[in-house]
Amino acid sequence: VTVAADQQLYENNKKQEQIGTMAPLDVIDAQSQLATDQQALVQSQTVQLLDQTNLLVDITKDPLAGPLQGVEIVPTTPIFNPAPADISLDDAVSIAIKNRPEIEQAELNLKNAGIEIKATKNALLPTLNLVGEYQTAGLSGVIHPTVDTGDFVGETPVFAAAGAIPPGTPPTGYVGTETTVPGTPITQGIGSSWSSMIHNDYATYEGALNLTLPIRNRAAQANYATAQINQRQQEASYMQTRATIIQGVRQALIVLEQDRAAVAAAQEARIYNQQSYDDEVKKLQLGTSTAFTVVQKQQLLTVAEGTELRDRINLIEAELSFQQAEGTTLNDHNISVQGVMAGNTQPLNIPGTPDKTTP
Repeated sequence: VTVAADQQLYENNKKQEQIGTMAPLDVIDAQSQLATDQQALVQSQTVQLLDQTNLLVDITKDPLAGPLQGVEIVPTTPIFNPAPADISLDDAVSIAIKNRPEIEQAELNLKNAGIEIKATKNALLPTLNLVGEYQTAGLSGVIHPTVDTGDFVGETPVFAAAGAIPPGTPPTGYVGTETTVPGTPITQGIGSSWSSMIHNDYATYEGALNLTLPIRNRAAQANYATAQINQRQQEASYMQTRATIIQGVRQALIVLEQDRAAVAAAQEARIYNQQSYDDEVKKLQLGTSTAFTVVQKQQLLTVAEGTELRDRINLIEAELSFQQAEGTTLNDHNISVQGVMAGNTQPLNIPGTPDKTTP
């Protein structure tokens, strides 16, 4: 726009010079301003091409793909003013404490430190263990009984070979030869085994009582002291994390309000410079101003427009920083990662892009 205005001014001044109503110096001033703005335009176009290249690398898998050769990225989202953040510092801090993952991590670390304190403290206490055991078993299989031959006489068993007892000796004990012959095998199966187990025929009982008294347990005392130090460190880390979050929210809120005020001031300055430039152009056409003055007004207008644009961008960035400080970036942009965390690998719909599911 500025280059076009410079070109128009230069052509008008040149025509007035040809008819003798304007000095050649005014034409030179307009031509010089045109060349300066053309140079600034080339620099701006170079920055734009570099930004397009960086964005193309960020959003594509293969920037060298055929369909992407020579493609031009055209921004479609207008530069807007975010709605005023009608929220107090205390409410913003409460939201940040609830949503920021850093504070949740610090809380878990502090909780783990407390559990470690309890575990190491219990190691310093006496330990009494009561152990009891009861077992029962069932036996089964094939039993081979034996049978002893001979006659038993009297009360005291006496074993002797046949014919070794003298005649006339009172018969006492076994008389005859001691022999053992196999009896009839007895087979017992699983039923007998279950029966002996249920009737507790082969039960085993066992019990023990173990008392441990830690006397000058240096290792346990050292572990307990280490756990206490770790808990204090985690408490300090938690408080530091909380303070950092509060500070970040406060700074983001201040910057947001300041950038909003800067945008309002820049907008008024741009309107004023636009009116001043238009008035100066009319004066030039009536012969009451010079091309040099018009060029100066135009430069001021260009600077005001650039300042307003930069302030609007700063305001958008401040809004994003405030959302990040509160931990609400995903919610504010309607982005959900619950499906991804649950294993759903379907592509997400990026806000602002057409929804492929709708006809």
